[in-house]
Amino acid sequence: MLEVRKEIKAIDAKVTSLDEQVAATRNDLLEFRAQAQQTLNIVTNQLSELVDYINRGGNDKKGEVSSSRPPPDDQNRGSGNTGGGGGTDRNIVERLITADRER
Repeated sequence: MLEVRKEIKAIDAKVTSLDEQVAATRNDLLEFRAQAQQTLNIVTNQLSELVDYINRGGNDKKGEVSSSRPPPDDQNRGSGNTGGGGGTDRNIVERLITADRER
């Protein structure tokens, strides 16, 4: 009888450990989803700004000849930086707008 109780306690400890692992994994998944949604929102906003800028630029520059210059170098190209750095991402849009104004 004592041996059965020890076995039950051991199984109960394993179940408790698994419950904690499931809770931690569930929490990690929720954090990942939140980060993915934030990144999607940033990319969606940037794309919207670029489309608006392109559409507005076509209407604002009637009669001007478009430049064949390539856009300024992207200093982050090839860095593999895919983090949610909203400030850095916004700078790309601002640099494009500034470069266009200087032409």
